[in-house]
Amino acid sequence: MSDVTRRQERLVADRTGLEALRANSSVFDFEADGETPERYTVVFRGRGLSRDARSGQICEVLEHRCDLRLTGAYPDRPPEMRWQTPLLHPNISYSGFIRLADVGLPWDEHLSLDVICERLWDVARLAYYDLDQSTNSTARHWLENQREYTLPADPRPLRDRAVSGEPNVFRYRRTDGRLIVLRESEPEPMVLYLDENTPLPALPEGAPQRMGGDEEILYIQD
Repeated sequence: MSDVTRRQERLVADRTGLEALRANSSVFDFEADGETPERYTVVFRGRGLSRDARSGQICEVLEHRCDLRLTGAYPDRPPEMRWQTPLLHPNISYSGFIRLADVGLPWDEHLSLDVICERLWDVARLAYYDLDQSTNSTARHWLENQREYTLPADPRPLRDRAVSGEPNVFRYRRTDGRLIVLRESEPEPMVLYLDENTPLPALPEGAPQRMGGDEEILYIQD
């Protein structure tokens, strides 16, 4: 596959991933043009903190915007990212630039934009910061000494509309004396080992009763 084809396929996949993220989030939105955008403005609607330029007081910010530029070297090189709205964070420079390595995401070409946006939201709400990689001494000093705010400023995960894919009814298969628990949401089966030493709990009222014969019944309760 040529580098041009690989880049185009990646751009399409990134837009698809961001659209899915937007559908699963009350926090996230984005602005971009075309099917293979090379620039995004990602938007997070939720609580973050900033310092008022005139008074120096800490204040809440309820909408955050960050520009992502996918240069010609992308995906071999990470996006260029710059925060457009005020934000108090030790890993964002005074001019708004942010590097993935400074917020715990060393670049890998398989790192998708939706995963990057999850980390950017954690940055915006101060759920993630690294004082050892600080590029903003004012924010670092404030975080080291503040006692007024409980962090993160916003408790919501980015995918707050996502429905858990885990079913509450499992299928089972016995293989070589082991009971295999089959669950669609897990790529690898979960294994539960049972033998004669496994204690048998008392069944609560209304639970299925043991039947005669060789039937095997497994009752699971929270």
